[in-house]
Amino acid sequence: MSKPTTWLVQLTRGLEASDTLALGLDCILACGAFGQSVSVVLRHNAASLVHEKASDQTTGRNFFRELHSLPLYEIDRIFVLAEDVATNTPKIKQLEDLAIDYITHKDLRLMISVSKHVVSF
Repeated sequence: MSKPTTWLVQLTRGLEASDTLALGLDCILACGAFGQSVSVVLRHNAASLVHEKASDQTTGRNFFRELHSLPLYEIDRIFVLAEDVATNTPKIKQLEDLAIDYITHKDLRLMISVSKHVVSF
């Protein structure tokens, strides 16, 4: 059996672009469902997804709940670009079984350099 491919999926949009956010989450879930190794990075407006009970009222998708389901797809850790978190917002370290690590741009560049596939939504 071949070694799992490493994917880095960056979510950069929040609820203002729920179609794009939905595509990104679908990509993450598909990679996980097919046994691929996936690293998830929340950047820009997507960084707020760990703090908000984010859902799209039009489609009924609950993005906050979907983040909670990532451990079912062997994704037990997500990364948030620290500078994209508002100064007065507490840094959440855990969402049930999902660990949250805050990273710098230097950390992100390293993650990108060692990933075989990098996609952004």
